[in-house]
Amino acid sequence: MLILRIDLLTHQYAMGCHHQRFNHFSFAQKCYEQALRIYKFTLGFNHFSVARVLHNIGIMYAYKDERDIAMKCFKKSLSIRISASELGDADLSVADSLCWMGKIHRENEEYFDARECFMVAHRTKSAILGTHHPECADVLHNIGVVCDDLNLYPQSLSCYSQALTIRRANVTDVYDVTGINDVCETLNCIANVYRTTGGQ
Repeated sequence: MLILRIDLLTHQYAMGCHHQRFNHFSFAQKCYEQALRIYKFTLGFNHFSVARVLHNIGIMYAYKDERDIAMKCFKKSLSIRISASELGDADLSVADSLCWMGKIHRENEEYFDARECFMVAHRTKSAILGTHHPECADVLHNIGVVCDDLNLYPQSLSCYSQALTIRRANVTDVYDVTGINDVCETLNCIANVYRTTGGQ
């Protein structure tokens, strides 16, 4: 019976991911909620898999711009991930939750909270993945954006500069469209800072 439940929840979770990928949010929500119920019943409320589903539900609501619900999901997921991981808050999944929470804080114009989330996430990702990993560049870029929001232009330029160095180093070739777009995105942000500050 347990094996059947595990097979079912794995299927429901996979279907939820599939529907979310194609923005079929109503179908994704049904699949995730069914998977969440089965996970809680078979594995317990504080299992890492419960946190993973809650995290994906949060992403779904974030895409739908239902930020309050999304934030509740991310906070629940974060709490479980910290308690379930042997590494505590020094876990990549915790950093991922913090990054999404940072995005929502920024959209809510809670810039200091956003910056704190991104900074903690960056410390964790740097420690685990290494300082020159593309994910570290992404977080640095986001910190730069929030510093822009706070008119902290020297700090934002520092973050953008670090992100740009990492992103340039990780472009594989001229066909790496994603990598090139990331570099251009950071360059554009740097240009915006210089335009705003008059090149100071």
